[in-house]
Amino acid sequence: MDAQVKGKLQVETSLEEGGAVFKTIEPARIRGVLVGGKELLAADRGGTSDPFALIDLVDIRSGKPIVQPSFSEKTKTIKKTLNPTWDHAISWEGITQKPEILGIKISVFDADMMSKEPLGEAILPVKRLPVSSTTADPPMLDDWFDLGLGGKMKKVSGAVRMQSLLEYGPSKAKAQKTLQLTIVGAKDLIAADKGGTSDPFAIIELVTLADGVPVKPPLKKTTKTVKKTLEPYWDDHIVWENIAQSNTDLLGVNIKVFDADLVTKEALGQVTLPVKNFPDAEGVSADNWYTLEMFGKMKTVSGTINVRTSLEHGPPVIIEHKNTLDFVLIGARDLIAADKGGTSDPFAVVELVDVRNGNSVKPKKTYKTKTVKKTLEPTWQERVVWKGIVVDPSLLAINVKVYDADMVSKEILGEVTVPVKDWPVGSFISEDHWYNLDLSGKMKGEAKGAVHIQTRREVDKDDGPAEEAELEPSTLDIVIVEAKDLIAADSNGQSDPYCIAELVDRASGNLLKPEKGKPKFSVKTKTVKKTLHPGKVDLRGASYPTVSNVIITDVCSSLPVSF
Repeated sequence: MDAQVKGKLQVETSLEEGGAVFKTIEPARIRGVLVGGKELLAADRGGTSDPFALIDLVDIRSGKPIVQPSFSEKTKTIKKTLNPTWDHAISWEGITQKPEILGIKISVFDADMMSKEPLGEAILPVKRLPVSSTTADPPMLDDWFDLGLGGKMKKVSGAVRMQSLLEYGPSKAKAQKTLQLTIVGAKDLIAADKGGTSDPFAIIELVTLADGVPVKPPLKKTTKTVKKTLEPYWDDHIVWENIAQSNTDLLGVNIKVFDADLVTKEALGQVTLPVKNFPDAEGVSADNWYTLEMFGKMKTVSGTINVRTSLEHGPPVIIEHKNTLDFVLIGARDLIAADKGGTSDPFAVVELVDVRNGNSVKPKKTYKTKTVKKTLEPTWQERVVWKGIVVDPSLLAINVKVYDADMVSKEILGEVTVPVKDWPVGSFISEDHWYNLDLSGKMKGEAKGAVHIQTRREVDKDDGPAEEAELEPSTLDIVIVEAKDLIAADSNGQSDPYCIAELVDRASGNLLKPEKGKPKFSVKTKTVKKTLHPGKVDLRGASYPTVSNVIITDVCSSLPVSF
């Protein structure tokens, strides 16, 4: 060409498939809930309908569904109504089409035995939806949409209510949540038995909010049965892990309460708690009473149920190096007198728990001490060592519950939770700690008493043995000064006293064994004749290695001497 060419040519191109324009954009998600309908057409003779709805993602230019992949849902059918409530949740991921050409089509039908009759349809343009990011979620669009004619319809009536939101960013389906519940108890239940009480227990199950169907694989728990009461106390902890974050809006916890009979069970009421209403922050939980509702063939209902709930970001943090938790339950003092004689028969149960919510960690770690009869100041002196702990110690605690032992049951005397993060690492602390007991369970009045515990923690590096301090042998000097007011063991009103000093393990009370060829950690004084008041005896020069978890026991006085 000889002529000079000027100007620009603007060209817009696209690749079309099935009428929809595809662009390389960040995949989007649509989350929403088809809540229900109102004032629908009466399709049946009784002046009602049996409505259900189909929900499809469509290309608004042609009305055709998006088929690669398919985005389609069907609600449950609600019998004999013109104002159905479906509460059907949707969560569509991997949407690559432009929002401007997409719509959410809602088609409502009346369900008959062999067919379906259209009741109307509506299309919600996706471009109207609020847009969410990874940093914040705006409120969902929540509106009523009038139904239009569909198919061969000649008249139409009513509207449908839809809540929906458009999301971009990393998929929340990959984020995992941990659902934590405590079924504390209930009150004012129906009296199902002749004696004016019930034997209540509860079944807890994770279900879909839309239709109440249990999730797969099932997550289900049954509490213990509490006999002859209308105010059961269960205190049953539940931890369900690896719940996809994108599903939390779609799920509910269904709790059914029953009266236990010999061969059957009688319904006392139920409640379904939407998971989306649970507190969603680390260390935060809600403690509420919920009113029970009728289900099944119930004709009346009464009572409320107390549930603590939380939703947290995954299970407790797993750390690189394992830990060994090493503690001694030494004893308790000033306990409550649970028995008629003004004493108790106390024992303690220790459990490793998540400090954020008090629930047991996995694998479960528990320990029970011996029972000490008829005392308010038991001495247990029992050592507990839990190895291979992989959960972050800052999230752990030991929960110590003290009980009075009865013939067929036990009575709680108090409890205390001791955080592991405060434990010294590498060796026992030089002093012991007394921890005041708090009220537990159904206890009333003021808490009383304390438990005596000694603690330490060791870090296992490279999965090898626990870290041990290398201690050099040292010399322990003991002076048995004197004794007085001893028992007169002889017929002349005197005794011939002597004393034995031994080095023992503090936890077990067992005599420590020296290295091969070394003398025993035990010495005996000379005998002083005919006296109840022997004088000073010097045992200097006994060479004992320094061991962090031992004491010297002066057998003459039976009093522990710590160092």
